[in-house]
Amino acid sequence: MLNLTRNLLTRLSCNECTMLRQSASLANFASGLSRCLRTKCIRNMHSAFQKNKLTNIEIGQFRTNRAEFLLRTRGVASFDLPANVVNKDRLILVGLGAVFGAYLYFDSKKRSENLIFVKKVQEIHDSVTKAQSYVNEGNYEEAIKLYKTAVDLVKSEPEDNVSRTVTLEIVDQLANLAYELNHWQEAEELFKEVLQRMLDVGSEKESDAVIEASLKLAKVYSYLGNMELATEGFQFCMDTLENKIQAMQDIPDDTLALLGMTLTEYGTHFKAIGRLDESERAFSRALAIAKQVLGPSHEQTSVITNDLATVYDEKGRYNKAERLVQKAISIARTTSPENLPAYTYNLGAILMHKGEFSRAKKALRQALRLAEENQDEETLELIKNSMLKLDVDTS
Repeated sequence: MLNLTRNLLTRLSCNECTMLRQSASLANFASGLSRCLRTKCIRNMHSAFQKNKLTNIEIGQFRTNRAEFLLRTRGVASFDLPANVVNKDRLILVGLGAVFGAYLYFDSKKRSENLIFVKKVQEIHDSVTKAQSYVNEGNYEEAIKLYKTAVDLVKSEPEDNVSRTVTLEIVDQLANLAYELNHWQEAEELFKEVLQRMLDVGSEKESDAVIEASLKLAKVYSYLGNMELATEGFQFCMDTLENKIQAMQDIPDDTLALLGMTLTEYGTHFKAIGRLDESERAFSRALAIAKQVLGPSHEQTSVITNDLATVYDEKGRYNKAERLVQKAISIARTTSPENLPAYTYNLGAILMHKGEFSRAKKALRQALRLAEENQDEETLELIKNSMLKLDVDTS
């Protein structure tokens, strides 16, 4: 406050005021100002306040130093003016005193509100921090409860850019948790809210973040069996990415990786609804991107290789399917042994379809052993059913 008023006095022409600007304390300054008998200075000060000749920096300083102002400026409104100062100028300072007095009242009220807000911010921080620790521990249900508490606290505040961004981050975490827990109905509503909030804070529809959230929503629709909305969602993601990348000279790795992920999900969806040609094209492009961005021996490269093999299997191109799944198995041996039961099972299924029952039986036995070692119950059930069918077909 002292510095702010000194800045104001730089606009005045009084020698006494020049001395006042050098005062070391607010008390000395107030006492010195009462000795300044120049009506011109008082009028100039009044004029400066009236015309709002404070810069944004000065106003910001004024707000920043409110606490100091409250503690140290109680006497500013009661200067003891000499008798030879005209009444008009007394009224001017009385008016300034009234302004400062009103500010003190409202600032005190504001400080109380700020304390409440700070407490609420701390609650939000504590909820999010604890929720994240639950996520790290794998306790997702408790994490969801705390994230919801944080969302409610943020939403109880008036909306501005900060609160909207904070809410978006928390709702996004909630949506992803619901997705991981297969809570599809809840994930649908949350991802729809995420997308709306992204647009509200100024995200472009073509941004990677919006495309990624749209992709997850499309997958949720697929899991819910709403294939029409799922297809629309996947198509939106593909078309948006394609147009975006065509306009780029240098494609960032993150955007290229997002394209690969989108192609993979696109291929999975169209394989599920029997559109095998589109699925094949999507997986083929995704595989090329995975090799480029991640490398030919990466775990994700093996996953997409296996996916493409299953498409060729369904299309009856068994030799191509076998070569690809053997490649996926080779990569998984060093990068992701946990995937070996599923890949080896797929090899057995392909060999069955080829009519090579002896080799198929050997592959299925190997897959059975791997699934038991990895405690892969889902793949174990598939293997047992296929072995039973193979026994029937060869009996």
